[in-house]
Amino acid sequence: MTGSATPTGSAMPTGELSRRVEALLRARLEAEVRRLVVKTVRRLVERSPVGQGIHAGRFAASWRVGVNQIDVSVSLGGHDEAPTLPEWRLGETIFITNSLWYSLGLEFGHSAQAPSGVVWVTLAELLTGTLSFTERDPQLQAV
Repeated sequence: MTGSATPTGSAMPTGELSRRVEALLRARLEAEVRRLVVKTVRRLVERSPVGQGIHAGRFAASWRVGVNQIDVSVSLGGHDEAPTLPEWRLGETIFITNSLWYSLGLEFGHSAQAPSGVVWVTLAELLTGTLSFTERDPQLQAV
C-alpha cells in the first residue's frame, strides 16, 4: 500500500491525500473567485454614474450577478442593496450584468461622470491587478 507520512507518523493512503488536497484547493479557489466577484461588482457600483431625480442611482443599483444564466432584472429605484453572488461552484459561469436600456450609452461615454465608461475601466483594473476602492468595504471582509 502506497501512502504519505502524516505529522503523526502514520501512513495515509495516497488516494485519501489526493482527495483532501483537491478539496482544499477547490475551496480556496472558490473563495478567491467569490472575493474577486464581490470586489468587481462593488467597483462597478462605485464607478457607476448617478443621475438626478426619481431614478437617481438606478444604474448603480441594477448590477446583477447570475450563475450559468444572465439575470436581466433591473432596479426600479436607486435604493437596492448591492448584488450578492448566488451559490456557485468551480466549472460554472458567472455573469455580471446591467440590463438597463441606457447602460451601453453610459459605457461608451454618454456621461460626464464616467466619460471612459464603467465596465472596460474596471476590467482593465481587474486584469492588471489594480482593482481598488475609494473606501473600505465591510462586505469584502465576510467573503
